Amino acid sequence: MIKGEDRVGLKRLFRYAARPSVTLSMLSYVTPEDPDRSDVELALKRVWSDGSKSLIFKQTDFVERLASIVPPPWFNQTRYSGVFAPAHAWRDFIVPGPKRINIWPSADDPGDSSPPPTGKPSSGRAPAEYYILWAELLRRTMGIDPEICQCGARMVVDDVITDIETITATMTRMGLSSAGPPKMSRSTGELDCIYDI
Repeated sequence: MIKGEDRVGLKRLFRYAARPSVTLSMLSYVTPEDPDRSDVELALKRVWSDGSKSLIFKQTDFVERLASIVPPPWFNQTRYSGVFAPAHAWRDFIVPGPKRINIWPSADDPGDSSPPPTGKPSSGRAPAEYYILWAELLRRTMGIDPEICQCGARMVVDDVITDIETITATMTRMGLSSAGPPKMSRSTGELDCIYDI
């Protein structure tokens, strides 16, 4: 545990958490004169038992190996079991959160805060307070506001059109192509048509 006033410990923790997968000083090109076609050499920290001091990869193989260690989205690196597991019925009573909602009120006492039975199945969906709108996610990640028009006014959704004829007529009126993207032919493995953008 690192205390708030332990600035050196906090700095060490942040540097550890922000460290890259590979130290750039240990990477080099085999032929630096032609970096576009050169293989990548990764120096090892210690000499291996067979005497190897470095590993050589093709550039695509090296990127593939780096990509394989990136966890998929929403994949937790820390696994909890028991009452700390994400689907356990008692988790809301143990783990602090932004708001605790008693979703299993007792018939005798609606305000009863006793733990629910462990056999209660989980819906598998996050509570509504954790839901973040896609526009807010774009603002946070990309730094753009998709709800702002080119004129500077905030856009509001008036209607959602799902009728294909109306969509085609609207796109044609706006001067846009109403043709969808090409489909891959299962028999030949080629595109059925050429899609002009």
